[in-house]
Amino acid sequence: MTSQYLSLFDIISTIFWAGILLFFAHFHYIQNKHKEHYKYYLFNVYGKFFFALAFSAFYLFIVGGGDTVAYFDGASVLNNLFVQSPTAYMEELFNPPDMNHYWNVYDADTGYPPGWIYRESEGFFISKLISLFSFLTFKSYLASTLIIAFMAAHASWKLFTLILEFKLAKPVYIALAVLFLPSVNFWCTGISKDSFVYIALCYMIYYGFKYLHFGKIRITEFIVFLFSAWLIYHIRSVVLFVVIIPFGLAFVSRALKRWGLQNFAVGAIRTTFLLGSFAFVVLSQASKSEEELLSSNAFLEEAAVTQNDFAQNESYGESRYDLGEIQFTLGGLVRVAPLAIFTGAFRPMMWEALTPNLVLNGLESLILLFGLARFLFKRPVAKYGFIRNNEFLYFCLILVFLLSFITGLTSGLYGVLVRLRAPLLPFLFILLNVDFKSFGLLEKKNKKKNGLSSDGTRIIPHESL
Repeated sequence: MTSQYLSLFDIISTIFWAGILLFFAHFHYIQNKHKEHYKYYLFNVYGKFFFALAFSAFYLFIVGGGDTVAYFDGASVLNNLFVQSPTAYMEELFNPPDMNHYWNVYDADTGYPPGWIYRESEGFFISKLISLFSFLTFKSYLASTLIIAFMAAHASWKLFTLILEFKLAKPVYIALAVLFLPSVNFWCTGISKDSFVYIALCYMIYYGFKYLHFGKIRITEFIVFLFSAWLIYHIRSVVLFVVIIPFGLAFVSRALKRWGLQNFAVGAIRTTFLLGSFAFVVLSQASKSEEELLSSNAFLEEAAVTQNDFAQNESYGESRYDLGEIQFTLGGLVRVAPLAIFTGAFRPMMWEALTPNLVLNGLESLILLFGLARFLFKRPVAKYGFIRNNEFLYFCLILVFLLSFITGLTSGLYGVLVRLRAPLLPFLFILLNVDFKSFGLLEKKNKKKNGLSSDGTRIIPHESL
């Protein structure tokens, strides 16, 4: 099977594209190497390449296929369709998959997309995206993988420079959190849904907070922001809604501060908004039965099907985890939320990560638990107060809580869990490694002198972004 992805022509194309991408990386580094933080730049690029190739090798040689190969096979079929009929290709590109067209549009010459990928609109959407890359690489699987890895390196670098400017933690911790987490680099650099979600998420947060601090961004940057949101919506729509909530809170907070309100007033209004939103949800959903709630919410319906499948199917063995019996009512979801959030953020534990593909995740979970214990050990209330008054950290907190809940609730299997939780890990690591001691020692006048706002957030110079 692997021979069709590792032919001599594929290897030549991979070497060619690796040379082009590394040329651009080194050229950019030479132009900026006088900047202190650029000492991490090339390590980031090479690290992404290494883990992307490791991801590909894992699925080609160990799994023997999987989603990543199926996405690429679908892309190759679309490339063949373009050669046969550009009009038919464009129709497939801009319309949702339709099984009525499956046997009419494709034939023996084009080949057929994998049926289980074609039937899932989100999965075939990835094939459509990959078809654009495979045009450039002449249908080389590894070369297309390297291009995605380079995009992941660029997107994560943007996020790194943003967080670095806030000076919330030591640069080495920020670099480890955003650039060098093994599980993020493994799951979010190859041909997968998770890669595109993570790339789009990084760009959304970078340009969103750039606008938040300056009140304006260039039209091209705004287009990238919207395109990133569009990508997330078509790949994993629930993530987009999760991101919109903390973004909305951050924008409201910034607007209130620009109107002259102090941290206490901003926090009170934000808390009132959150409580009001929760009360609205309770009043509108509390009276619904489980059947009514599931029928009105596609996400919860999918979660219920997943949980039921994993609970009854013994073939999954020890690779599955159990949140207990879940009632998909408002009260049932509230009761399971703490365990789901903990599972989405901190599992698998070391004793649950007994397979080679999970051992790194188990080590990361151990480090995260240590960070959580350190956070809770000394003045957790004061630390939370600092996070609450910092727009970016509060954004991270809400994002981590919501994404952890969704991930823990819907994954069911550890193998799925580690993939879906990967995009939230950088933000969780940042939260647990904030240099609280440094900020606590700064007087208010020194904060202003050092370019800090009253809530401890660094004021970002326009040129630095």
